[in-house]
Amino acid sequence: MYHGGFIRNNSYIGGKFDYYDMVDKDKMSLIEIDGMVKGLSQTYTGSRIDYWYAIGSEDDALTKMTTDFDVSTMCCCVPEFRLVIIYLDHLDLHDDFSIDSDVYEDEISNCVFSQVGSNGVVIEELPDEPRKKPLVVIKEFSDETKKKVSEIPDKLLKIVPAIPTKKAIGVVMRDKEVIPTQLSITPDHDPKDKGKQKVEQDTGSKLEEFFDNELVDINVSNYLSRGRYKQYYEETCEDSSDKSNSDDEDYTPVFDGDDYDQYGVDDDWLDDMDGEFNEAGEWIGADTGASIVASFFVDEDMQVEDNEEMFGAVDSDEEAIGHEANSDDEGGTNDFPEFNPKTDMKNPQFSKGLKFSTAKILRAAIRERAIQDGWEAVFIKSDKTRVRVICKADDCPFELFASKMQHEDTLMVKTYVGEHTCARVFANSMIRTSYLIDKFIDQIKLNPNWATDSLAQTMSASVKAKVSIQQAYRTKRAALKLLESSIREQYARIRDYGHELKRVDPNTTIDIKCDFDNPDQLPVFKRMYICLGALKMGFRAGCRTVIVLDGCHLKSPYGGQLLTAVGLDANNTTWVVAYAMVEMECKDSWVWFLNLLVKDLNIRHEGVGWTFISDKQKGLLPAFDKVIPLADHRFCVRHLWTNFNKLFPGKVMKDQLWACAKATTMAYFTKEMVLMNRMEPGAYLWLTDPAKPAKHWSRSHFNPNLKCDILLNNLCESFNAFILDARGKPIVSCFEEMRVKLMKRIHMRRDKMMSYGSAICPKPRDILEKNKVKAATDCIPSGSGSQQIEVESMGGSKYVVDLEARTCACRRWDLSGIPCKHAVAAINFMRMKPEDFVHECYLKKTYMAIYSNTIKPLNGMNLWPRSDEATILPPQYTRQPGRPKTKRIKDASEKADNVGPKLGKIQRSLKCSNCGVLGHNMKTCHRHLPPKTKKATDLNKKRKLNTEEASSFQAQANSKRKSPLTKNELRQKAKQRAEKLKKKRDDRKAATTKRSNVNVVASAKSQVGASSSKAAASAKASSRSSSRIKENAKGGKK
Repeated sequence: MYHGGFIRNNSYIGGKFDYYDMVDKDKMSLIEIDGMVKGLSQTYTGSRIDYWYAIGSEDDALTKMTTDFDVSTMCCCVPEFRLVIIYLDHLDLHDDFSIDSDVYEDEISNCVFSQVGSNGVVIEELPDEPRKKPLVVIKEFSDETKKKVSEIPDKLLKIVPAIPTKKAIGVVMRDKEVIPTQLSITPDHDPKDKGKQKVEQDTGSKLEEFFDNELVDINVSNYLSRGRYKQYYEETCEDSSDKSNSDDEDYTPVFDGDDYDQYGVDDDWLDDMDGEFNEAGEWIGADTGASIVASFFVDEDMQVEDNEEMFGAVDSDEEAIGHEANSDDEGGTNDFPEFNPKTDMKNPQFSKGLKFSTAKILRAAIRERAIQDGWEAVFIKSDKTRVRVICKADDCPFELFASKMQHEDTLMVKTYVGEHTCARVFANSMIRTSYLIDKFIDQIKLNPNWATDSLAQTMSASVKAKVSIQQAYRTKRAALKLLESSIREQYARIRDYGHELKRVDPNTTIDIKCDFDNPDQLPVFKRMYICLGALKMGFRAGCRTVIVLDGCHLKSPYGGQLLTAVGLDANNTTWVVAYAMVEMECKDSWVWFLNLLVKDLNIRHEGVGWTFISDKQKGLLPAFDKVIPLADHRFCVRHLWTNFNKLFPGKVMKDQLWACAKATTMAYFTKEMVLMNRMEPGAYLWLTDPAKPAKHWSRSHFNPNLKCDILLNNLCESFNAFILDARGKPIVSCFEEMRVKLMKRIHMRRDKMMSYGSAICPKPRDILEKNKVKAATDCIPSGSGSQQIEVESMGGSKYVVDLEARTCACRRWDLSGIPCKHAVAAINFMRMKPEDFVHECYLKKTYMAIYSNTIKPLNGMNLWPRSDEATILPPQYTRQPGRPKTKRIKDASEKADNVGPKLGKIQRSLKCSNCGVLGHNMKTCHRHLPPKTKKATDLNKKRKLNTEEASSFQAQANSKRKSPLTKNELRQKAKQRAEKLKKKRDDRKAATTKRSNVNVVASAKSQVGASSSKAAASAKASSRSSSRIKENAKGGKK
C-alpha cells in the first residue's frame, strides 16, 4: 500500500509503502480499507484520498475504487496468496486541488495521464459504470502530446527501467525514490523477508529506451479472461501484427505466469472462473451447471515428477508391510493383496490370491459378507489350514476355497466364484451371538438398561436380518460381562482398588476380611468395608448425629448383601457415610460393620447422644447392645406396621398405629393407646410388649436434642433404589458405580445450592411456609410481658411457647428444630422473623460446609498398580437352575396397581384342594405330579457283517475311488449334521429338566409326609385327650 504521496503524470510522487499480510479477501470492503489506511497514520483521518489498485505487479492497469462493488470486483480478480497494490492518491497534495468534490470527480474522470517511458502512448480512463474489470484502453500519443511529455522536469519523474521481455501496460506508478516490491526482490532472498531488503537502483535506464519500441492498441479488458491466457496472447499477437504492422518479432506478452510465480496457483480461483466466458472471451457470469476443471500451464522444458501421492492420508492403524520400494522398482508388483481386519472387515471383498493371516479372520469376513448380502454360508471344510464354503441355497454357484500357503502360516484364496443366483434370506442363520456382541457392544455400553425387545428391533434394522428377542437377551448379557471383565479378575483386584482409593484420598478407610479355611490356605473373599474420606469429613462438618442402617441383597452370581449407613444433611436428604459388602446379615457382620463405623465417626462413650434407625435387621439389635449400648435406637414404623398388619389387618388399625407413632406428647400418646385398647386389646398387648418399647417407635419418647423426628428409614431405601443397577454387577464394578454416582450427586447438589437465594435450605423452608399458613388461620397468641407466649388454637387447646428456650408445649419445635404453627404465631406477635428461629442445622452455610467435601476422581483398572500379596479368590457359589432372579418377592401392598378397570386378586398364598400342598391350586396340580417311570428300550445298534459276501462287497467298494460330492449333496450333508447336533442339545436339555422336576417332587413329597405325620400325631394326641376326658367324666359320675 503506497501512501503519503500523489499521482502526477502517471507517476507516484513522494510517500512510502507498507505491507499488510494475511488479509482475508472475503471480509474486504471500503470500510476495511479505511481501517487499514487509518492504521498507517492517524493524520489520514478526514483527508481526501482516492484509492487505486493494481493486481499482481506495478506494471498492470489501475482501477479506481469508489464503492464496495469495486472492492468485490478486486477480490474476485485476486485469488488467495496474491499481491494487490493499492495507491493512496492524497488530493490535498495536488496544486490544483479543489474542495468541490463534484467538480473534482468530473475533472479526475476526464483526466489524461501520460505513461512514463512510453513512446507517445496515453492511458485514458473510460466513463464510470458497473464493471467487473479495469476499463483502461491504451491509445497512441499525438505529436503535440509527445512534446508535452518531453518537457516534464526530471525531478518530478523517476526514470523506469525497460523490461525486455514484455511491454508495460497500464499506469506505471513510481516514487521519486525507487520503492522495492515483491516483484523487484531478487530470487536469492527469503520470501519471509519481503519488504525488508534493499534493492539496488538501476540508474542506467533512461527515458529514451522506452521510445525505441512502438506500442500497439490492446484492449486490457481481455486480461480478465484468466482461464484463456494462452488464446488471448495468440489473438493479440495476430491483431498487433495486422493493425500496427509492428516490426518487433520478440514481443511476447507474459500475463499468465511471470507475475504470479512467487505466489502459487489457487485452484478455487480457477474453478470459479472456468466456464464463465462466451465465444468472444467476455465474462458472462457463473455457470453453476458446468463441470469445473482447473487447467495449469507448465513449461514444456520443465518436467515435474512426484512418486508420492498428495492426497489420501493413511492412519497409523492402517499401516501394513506391503511391497518394498527400491531404486530399481519400475512401479509394477506381483505381490498378492492382503486382508486387513481393521479396515477391510466393514466391507470385505474377496478375490483370488487374497491373503488372510488366520482362518478365524477369513471365517469372520465370510460371515460379514453373507450377512450384508443376505445369503447363508455352509462351511464344508473349516480348520486351521483349509476353509471351503458354499452358499446354502440350492444350485447357487458361489464357492470360495482357501488353504495354507507353503512354508508360512498364511491362508490364500485359491478358488473364488463370487456369483449368487439365490434370493435374499431374512431369517439368516449366519447371525450368531458372538457376531452381535462385536457389532453392538459399544451401543450396549452406552445404554446398559436397554430393553430387550427394543434392542432386538434395533439389531434387526441394522443387520437387515431377523434377530430374536432371545438372541438380543444373550447378546446384551454377554456384552455386559465382557465390559465388566471377569468376576474372578475383579475379586483378584480388590486390594488394588483399595490402595487406589487411599492414594487419591488418604482419609479413606478400607477394610478387607478374607477366609483362609480351605485346604490350600488361600484367601477367599468374605467382607469389604469402604468409608470414603469425603463422605467421612462431610458428615463431621454438619450432619446431625442420626444414622440410618439398612441392608439389601446383591444380585451378582456370588450373592451377598450390602450394608449401608446413611446420615441426614441440612436439607433432610441422604448423605451416605459408609457401605460394606458382606456374606450375609448376622450379628457377626453387623458387629464388624459397627466397630469400623464407630471408629470413623469418632463415636465415644458407647454411643451417648447418637441415634440409630433401622428396620430390626437380623442380628442388629444384639450388635447394638455389644458395640453402642447407650445409643438411642428407633424402629422403622413402616416395617413395624408390616408385622402388625399380619396379625391385625385393616385400615382402621393401620391409622390407629400411625396415630400412636406420631403423637408428640405423652398425653396424646396415652390417649391414642387407650383408644387402641378399646378397638383391639390384642393389638394393644402387641404394642406394649417389652421387646417393642415406645421409645423406639413413638415421637412422644424421642430425644429433642437431635432435631430429627423421622419415623422411617426411607433414607436407606432411597439409596438402595439409587444403586439398583450397581447391585447386579461384580464387586469392583458395583463399588465403582456407587462411587461415581455419589461423586456426581455431591457435585450437582452443591452447584444447585450455590445458586439458591435463601439462607434456609429448600425443604425446611417449605415446612416453615406451611406452618405460617396454619398459624395465620388456626392460632391466636396472647402476650404475658415476657418471652413466653400463650397460643390458643381454634379447637380450644392452649400451648405455651418459650421464645428464649425455643420450645413449644406441643414438642414439634423441640423435635424438629423448625418453628411449629404455635411458635410462628408467637414470633409474629413479638414482631420478629420466624426464619431467625430455625435451627442452624438447616441453614445454607451448613449445607455448603457438608458438600464442600467432594469425592476425588479415580483412574481406570488398567492403571492401578498390582499388589504383591496373594490373590483373593471369590466365595463359593452354586448356580441354581433357570434364569437367575433379580427381583424380590413384593408384598401385596407394594405391588403396583393393576392395569384395567378390575383389580386383580390379591391373596397371601395358594393351597391345592386336591393334594393339600401350598404353591398351586387344583387346576394346575397335574403339573406338579411326579413324572411317570418309563422302561428303557433297547436301541437298535448297527452291527458289522462278518459274512464273506459282505467282506468282498466292502473290499470292492474300497477299491473304487469315491467320486466328489456335488454342492447339493454337501448342503444336504451339512443339514443332517446340524439336525443331529440340535437333537443332541434337545435331549440334553430334556434330561436336565426331568432331573430338576424329580428333585422338586421329592422335596414336595417329603414336605407332605412331614405334614401328614404331624397331623397323625396331633390326631392321636387329640383322641387320647378325648378318651381321658371321657374316663374322668365317668369317674366323676361314679
